[in-house]
Amino acid sequence: MPMKNTLIIASLASPIFLAVATATLAQGTFVYDQQSSVEGADGEFAINILANQPLGQSFTPSLNTVGFIRLRLSDPVINGLGGTVTVYLRSNSISGTILSTSPSVSLPDGYGLGVNPGYTDFVFPSPVQVTPSVQYFIHVVQTPGIGLSVGYHNSFGYSQGAAIFGGVPQTVNDLWFREGIYIPEPSVLALLGLTTVCFIFRQHKADR
Repeated sequence: MPMKNTLIIASLASPIFLAVATATLAQGTFVYDQQSSVEGADGEFAINILANQPLGQSFTPSLNTVGFIRLRLSDPVINGLGGTVTVYLRSNSISGTILSTSPSVSLPDGYGLGVNPGYTDFVFPSPVQVTPSVQYFIHVVQTPGIGLSVGYHNSFGYSQGAAIFGGVPQTVNDLWFREGIYIPEPSVLALLGLTTVCFIFRQHKADR
């Protein structure tokens, strides 16, 4: 096939590839660094986010970046409403310098109840540079109006930090949390684009 025809086919196919690609979300890999517990070992308690500000968890990373925070959230008040939660990563204290802010996550009414365990990921817009072995702080904030809760327990035994309720570090309590780095997989759009370029290059070599 002549190179000109190959380019025409590729250009005609591109809108189709784009339509398919933009409807597909790329997956990724979560690599856990610090955690108080794992899925299925959730603890028994939950604390209201709005009523206990500033609320969060201190932790001490061993990696040099933080890409996400994972929490166990619930909306125990069934009233037809939900809520929105944002996570700040801070240094020095629960009210210290904000290093990054997660996109807000909207939760439906009754979230985290019944068969839904309420595990929720807050992925930062870009990896946050941190210093290993230095303590950092997860600050959990809810849009005012609805009483969402975050899970915690007094027997997780996380030794590199502690839950913080109302600005006060707890001696035995920890939020249910996991943190680490997020490795996104190539998007379908990128893979299709690379495939198209390789096809054109290969066809060009064959036509020479």
